[in-house]
Amino acid sequence: MVEKAPAKDAPYTRAGLTQSEEFLAPMRSENILGLNKPVTTDEGRRTSYSVYNDAVDKKQLALTRAHEAEHALETQGIGGVTSINSLWNSLVGKEGSDRGEIVNRLIKHAPYLVKNYGLPDKHAEAGYFSKNVLKNSLDSRNYLDEQFATLSALEQASGKRFVEDPYVRKYILKTPAERETYEALTGLRQTRLDAKDLPPYTRQPGSTSTKEDPDNKGFMAKIKSMLGMYQGGLVNKK
Repeated sequence: MVEKAPAKDAPYTRAGLTQSEEFLAPMRSENILGLNKPVTTDEGRRTSYSVYNDAVDKKQLALTRAHEAEHALETQGIGGVTSINSLWNSLVGKEGSDRGEIVNRLIKHAPYLVKNYGLPDKHAEAGYFSKNVLKNSLDSRNYLDEQFATLSALEQASGKRFVEDPYVRKYILKTPAERETYEALTGLRQTRLDAKDLPPYTRQPGSTSTKEDPDNKGFMAKIKSMLGMYQGGLVNKK
């Protein structure tokens, strides 16, 4: 029996979706947690609907709904034009690694995600964060969007900001560009509903710096430095 997913347990990221719908239904396999189906409306708008396995427990259902919401946001924002996979390389440019390297790092450090972010063991053993991805006949580089969808869901569940984690900064998203690109491609940063109303899918220099690791001064600080200014005052150069 197919039924509407309860609105009260929806992830907050669904606030950025205009028409996407959610349903609970039996699945042919317990290993299928959910799926997202892109569609084109009669008006030509891109939207989607998500279907979840009605047999999973409440915690896994919440994670799956948040994961599929990421795909729905992608469909609404850039579906049919490009993808998060291809946007990674264009946004990070030469200041970060190819998306294939990020996929590899996330697989390598999956045990940390299990311990510190609540990544389900199955995801690390046989899912998008497992070595099975590297053995798949499909290009493993194309699993980045699936990994990011889960990471964003884990951020919501844990209340942690992924890019502020010292371990993540050292071993996974190692450069400011990589962290800024991750943020640009996940959550409500895929819409203009971000708290700062920033353009979607756009890197924000300096946005992921921390007090402990101020590795990116930001645009205005860089300009002041170029002009020979320090803390608002001119510096004489002889």
